[in-house]
Amino acid sequence: MMAGDVQPPIGIQERMSISRWSGLRTELIWIYNGHVAPETRNITAEHSTGFWVWLLKEGSVVVKKPGQTWSAKTGQWLMMPSGRAVQSFSANAKILSVHFLCQWPTGENYYDTTLARVWDGANYPALERSALKLHALVARQFPHVRTDFSQQITTYETFMLFQKYFSEWLSHFSRAWTRIDGPLTRSNHTDDRLLRALQILNQTPLSDPFPQASLLAQSGLGRSQLDRLALRDTGVTIREYWECLREQAACHSLSMGSMPVKEIAYQLGFKQPSHFTKWLARRTGDTPQIFRQNNAHYQVGSFNDDIASKPETTRR
Repeated sequence: MMAGDVQPPIGIQERMSISRWSGLRTELIWIYNGHVAPETRNITAEHSTGFWVWLLKEGSVVVKKPGQTWSAKTGQWLMMPSGRAVQSFSANAKILSVHFLCQWPTGENYYDTTLARVWDGANYPALERSALKLHALVARQFPHVRTDFSQQITTYETFMLFQKYFSEWLSHFSRAWTRIDGPLTRSNHTDDRLLRALQILNQTPLSDPFPQASLLAQSGLGRSQLDRLALRDTGVTIREYWECLREQAACHSLSMGSMPVKEIAYQLGFKQPSHFTKWLARRTGDTPQIFRQNNAHYQVGSFNDDIASKPETTRR
């Protein structure tokens, strides 16, 4: 422990098997360190996918949802609440921002962010140090990437270094979250057999066919039994869960980058782009081209993290 690292009392930490913990999906989506661009200072944004956490390096921010208001000033961290919220930064605002995933196989977020949380960075200097270390690696390895790091091509050695730095930051974040009594979700209610099936789906390349044989063999359940468990814990059948994964990936690729529609279709297992177009239209009501037009994101700054849509529209 370095000088200045205050260690408040540790809250109650959940205990479960390593196998169950291994089901958590953790992923860095982007990280940014710099001034908040004028286009994104005052917007209504959607924060349902993953988590957004900001350290205010300069200035301040006010976040509002109906009947609720949170504010953070220089030196404070803020975890954004899930759902739509209005964010208003001061003109001089500078942030260290991390957007990441941490989800159970059911798709449920590990950290409960129904409400925002604000805490003093001075009590957790290792959290900032590890974030800056991670940002330096990302900026060095992917200097021109402004949105999603997951599709970048790199070596195994760099990937492992990337995972090491992200895991280090996430460990410090989790420690801080526990010590400020941040709420967590629980996965204990989920049947282990269903968890195994969901892990298979989450780990299977989306370009592959639906892995029914593996699901039934690894879970030890019949298809109808597996569907009943999936409906109980996720609200959808096991096949629909797979389709939701494909839809999420399609919408992400269309809204966050310029990848050709044909390439997106092939990555999701469609042999013909026309089949992908019909499938997406059934699920979203839009063709790929229209979806991309309606959900285009700003690319603000030289290395932007806070990719936002136009004011008063939805951001991923």
